[in-house]
Amino acid sequence: MNLGNSLSASAARNPRKLAVAIENESIPYEELEHSSASLARWLLRHGCKPGDRVAIHWPNSIEMVKLLFACFKAGMIAVPVNVRLKALEVTYLLTHSKAAICFAHPDLIGVTRDACRGRASGLRLQSSLESLDDGHEKIALPNVNEHDPALISLHIGHNGPAERCNAYTPHSSGRREPGAQRHTG
Repeated sequence: MNLGNSLSASAARNPRKLAVAIENESIPYEELEHSSASLARWLLRHGCKPGDRVAIHWPNSIEMVKLLFACFKAGMIAVPVNVRLKALEVTYLLTHSKAAICFAHPDLIGVTRDACRGRASGLRLQSSLESLDDGHEKIALPNVNEHDPALISLHIGHNGPAERCNAYTPHSSGRREPGAQRHTG
């Protein structure tokens, strides 16, 4: 079972049970299921497709969880970006992850915009999740293979460039993405 379907199953079994609690925020399974499915449809409607990478420059929060599950449901690969990175490091991650879109928290949008200036190609930036849940239930979510990568973790070394790239699936603890190379400074 893939991660998106796992959330759907949990929401069906325990709709009102808390799915996630972070500091003062919490969300039940039913609401997380609805929100993440709506975000997944928004991504698909705006040109992203299964297998695309979605950079997420967002602090730990309910919104971050919604974004992660939206990627899992749409068959996209989440690329979390550490909120402590500087623009040059974010540029490196965005470039090497080949992200199609980047969600940047409003408090981090300045760093993300600076990072995007260092990229050769344009990258769509989204800094709010509000109004992305616009009820396009007609867009079908794709069938996601449980062995497809769900998350890529690029690690920044002490000297800047990534030391390794791991792709995670629901059945792995982390494996080198096919074709991924070890980068050194």
